[in-house]
Amino acid sequence: MKKKYLISALGLAAALMLSGCGGDKKETETSAQEKQTAAGTEASSDISGSTGETADDTDTADIVSEETETETEATIAPITPSDYLVKDASKYVTLGNYDGLEIVQYTYDVTDDMVQQQIDMDLQSAGTEEDIDTPSASGDIIYVSLKAVAENADSENTSEATTEAALESSSETTTEAASKSSSEVSTEAASENTSDLLSADDTSDESDDAENTYFTIGNEEYGADFDKELIGLSTGDTKQFSVTFSDDDWVNEDWIGHTVDFTVTVNGVTRVTVPEYNDDFITNYTDYSSKEEYEAAVRKNLEDQYTDISYSDAIESLFQAALDATTFNGYPQDLYNTCKEESISFYRMFAGDDGTSDADILAAFGISEEDIDSEVLTAVNQRLLISAYCEANNITLTEEDYLNYLENNAADYGEESAASFEEDYGRDSLVWSLYQSKVADLLYNSAKITKTSYSDDLFSDDLSDLQFGTESDTEAASDAETSETLAEGDDLSMELETFSSEDVVDLSESSATE
Repeated sequence: MKKKYLISALGLAAALMLSGCGGDKKETETSAQEKQTAAGTEASSDISGSTGETADDTDTADIVSEETETETEATIAPITPSDYLVKDASKYVTLGNYDGLEIVQYTYDVTDDMVQQQIDMDLQSAGTEEDIDTPSASGDIIYVSLKAVAENADSENTSEATTEAALESSSETTTEAASKSSSEVSTEAASENTSDLLSADDTSDESDDAENTYFTIGNEEYGADFDKELIGLSTGDTKQFSVTFSDDDWVNEDWIGHTVDFTVTVNGVTRVTVPEYNDDFITNYTDYSSKEEYEAAVRKNLEDQYTDISYSDAIESLFQAALDATTFNGYPQDLYNTCKEESISFYRMFAGDDGTSDADILAAFGISEEDIDSEVLTAVNQRLLISAYCEANNITLTEEDYLNYLENNAADYGEESAASFEEDYGRDSLVWSLYQSKVADLLYNSAKITKTSYSDDLFSDDLSDLQFGTESDTEAASDAETSETLAEGDDLSMELETFSSEDVVDLSESSATE
């Protein structure tokens, strides 16, 4: 089996919604952390126990606040949030009873091992990567031109197999890439590789085209047998070898059960030197004065992150329960078109400017038209539900609510101002995220929530099949992937150079549909 890259632009609203609900510090899944170095450093002083504001500081803060408010009013066009709700939504929606919706909310305990894993990732992020002229060894990063042909597989699948192989391997980071959040690296690397792959027009087995990618030897993206073949190679070497993949291998689905012939040409080999975990590391790479202080901050930040995950998954379950309790009678076509455009536009950014068709872009990600349609219909129904719910319960948002939302969350998403926040994320998405947060609060406060400590015992070996029968299949799959992400500890890397433990990336996307 393989993981589909079913990442939705519409899911952005759910991530944004969290900061509107709880006011907790959040990061976007791409470049927010990189943009927020200064903000993160300032925030770290709060964790480190800096002194409070003096009277002069308070006056200065008031002046800055007034200036910011003036700037916002001057640069953001007037808005009536209710204009964004679906008009006459009750024509398409018969609301159900949403009081006391029953869900399971998983909570997570941060262990010493999880803290140590984060520290190890921070050390890795602080490492230096240098070219070497000696043969590659375990732990080295090897840059290659890769050609993969599955024996006895359809020739038309060869290009797709290579494409998805490069996409999957791109999630492994070089040390330079590790200076960004892991989710950012995965997105950026996938963008790079996908742009190259989509421009390739030869799909036959006889093609001489090869795709540029890289592997960290020992991470076993394609398994231990593949990694063994990469050991002992130097820049300029070309090697041909074959690997047989079984049903247990997490590789491209077209390779499972087949022997794949690989040709790799080495474009470069680098070695990472990781600093020791000592007082020098604390002084040079963190905003803390001692190991104890740094480790306490790491633990606190992980606890905050997993609290966000818990809440995010609960909100997702609540909306699903609310959708299940609602009767839908069609939808406005323009709403469907808008939601589909938002979904497709996310994937278009990976294709570059070569005029690649939407169909080819989706094919590169292994996403069918049916996948997109299902995703879009869910977004359509959710917007209809929110619109009808707000109408029935007299829920209104003002221009001031919207401006405050931008002000309170811009910096947390790596934006310099409320205006840039709106420009980068889009007014439509931000207004919807604000309405979602409002409805989410109401659903959550009236729900019957059973809080359960997360445990591997709750899940079977098949991560898509929960061992209890009270959840829907959709939610089970979502929770299963969340458990997998948490178990692997992905997406918790921090900013390189000087960083604080507040700069852990947002994990709310961890429950994305597989």
